Amino acid sequence: MIGAIVLNGERFDGVIKADIIVACDGGYNKCDGVCDIVVGDMDSISGDINKPSIVLNPDKDLTDGEYAVSYLIDKGVGEVHLYGLDGGRLDHILANIGLMSQLVKAGVKAVCYCNGFTGYMVSDSLDIDVVKGSTISLSPFTDKVHIMLLRGVKWQLDDVTLCKESSLTMSNVAVADKFRLKVASGEVLVIVNR
Repeated sequence: MIGAIVLNGERFDGVIKADIIVACDGGYNKCDGVCDIVVGDMDSISGDINKPSIVLNPDKDLTDGEYAVSYLIDKGVGEVHLYGLDGGRLDHILANIGLMSQLVKAGVKAVCYCNGFTGYMVSDSLDIDVVKGSTISLSPFTDKVHIMLLRGVKWQLDDVTLCKESSLTMSNVAVADKFRLKVASGEVLVIVNR
């Protein structure tokens, strides 16, 4: 089962599809109310809500997105698509990328769809179709990431450990229509730019 979380960042220009769609507070307006449930303290919503809601106390320690992640994990989803991850405040963007890591740690695949890129948080393997010539960057999310295999790009890797601060895997180029990555340990954010 696939879940989706619509955050209150940039409005996604594409179609939001999933078995369960959770709008996080102002994300309700970003998806024009096309969701199954709204989660949040409701401080960023304009207009009336005509969907089931989980209203959170504004004086909370966790973000609305983190509550949505817990909700979908409890529902037993195997994959979560995040929309509105980017769009303004760097602290929110970083926290939203952290949501992807929480999902992966719970055994749930995490993909974010943004207007300029698609991101995948990977701790095991990733095999996806890509467009030749597209720019693909790998950004280590944990202190160290052990890459066993990187294929389908101009600069391939075999058995390399990357530190979090490394820029070695930025701005690679797809040379095939298939991208393949195998990770032995750690987590890495794969960013496929459009």
